[in-house]
Amino acid sequence: MAIMISPSKIKQETTRMLKVWKANREFRLHDATFADYKALHDQMDQFIQETAAKDRELTEIMKRRNAVLLKLQAINGRVRGGFRNFYGRDSIQFQQASGTPVARKPRKKA
Repeated sequence: MAIMISPSKIKQETTRMLKVWKANREFRLHDATFADYKALHDQMDQFIQETAAKDRELTEIMKRRNAVLLKLQAINGRVRGGFRNFYGRDSIQFQQASGTPVARKPRKKA
């Protein structure tokens, strides 16, 4: 199961802790120094900026993709209708284009 990580919350917390640690340099951890912590903070900032840029780039790509999908969806309906009108409702061509055999579809009762 993936753990949900909030970059903004961690950034706020880390920035706050970094500020306190910078003002109290006598504080020590066994396995991390102030310089290590600051380097990780800077690395985090860089990654947040990179992912924000990629998110914007991906959003633009998805907008273009969705525009193409909408066009294709509209044309698909027209092509399927064209097959139905040209070849007939019970034709193999219309069945293949619609993905479901027309003969097996339940007919609406009048």
